[in-house]
Amino acid sequence: MTRYRQILQHGARSRAFGGLREGGLVLGLAVVLGVPAGWWLIAVVGGAPAATELVSNVGLYLYMALVTALSLLLVQRMRASRRSGGLFDPLTGVHEAGYFHERLHDELATARRKGRPLTVLMIDIDDFSRLLGQYGCARADRVLQTVAVGLVAQVREDDCVARLSSDRFAAILRETTLDHAMMIAGRMRDRIQSETYAGGQGRAFAVTASIGVVSYWRSGVLTPETLLEIAEDAVIRAGGNAVVAAGETHQDELPHTELPLHHDSGPYDPLR
Repeated sequence: MTRYRQILQHGARSRAFGGLREGGLVLGLAVVLGVPAGWWLIAVVGGAPAATELVSNVGLYLYMALVTALSLLLVQRMRASRRSGGLFDPLTGVHEAGYFHERLHDELATARRKGRPLTVLMIDIDDFSRLLGQYGCARADRVLQTVAVGLVAQVREDDCVARLSSDRFAAILRETTLDHAMMIAGRMRDRIQSETYAGGQGRAFAVTASIGVVSYWRSGVLTPETLLEIAEDAVIRAGGNAVVAAGETHQDELPHTELPLHHDSGPYDPLR
């Protein structure tokens, strides 16, 4: 099993019961006990002796509690499946945009609550429209798949990589400072530009990427939408084959350096 598939599967399992661990258990117990308790109270109000009603129908009340608990567990698992493992891009295998936006909202709320850093990367493949027109859909799809694998290989199992549009990816790095995120983004760029692809007629081509980095750190101002807007601005400033960072404000931009292209490696197989 490739590391790419392991990351996706482990991430789905690790978040499967996140809601129950973060407060849902108390609410679930209240509902499970509340259903039979409510039924018993109705019977008592209707004139049935409290103790007699409870003893006579204890089996019924236990059954009601069990069915309620199983129903809640089923609903929780369905929600976890949808959030953690159900929204993947069919071409690249990374998450789709819908999941990414929902996850970013949750992670930003957690970062605010715990006072922990959170960093978002936005990755654009340079000149993708020209690549598509020159080499066709099949080779362009191969590029997207290889780029996706390279991005996932640079992040941790509990981070999130998603495809936002035809040539744009993004990553959520939990509890990651700006400096650390810049190192990760640099490795992503190096990985992307090091791959070569067969262009037909014995020719090979390579691609590059522009990466914008924005970090949230103990600020109650930034919203998910604002983070993405700042990241997009950083991508535009990058201008091609570069990494540009914006910290807590638009003005906190870091200089970028150009690295030479490497064409000495063969195409990366996302299935190997």
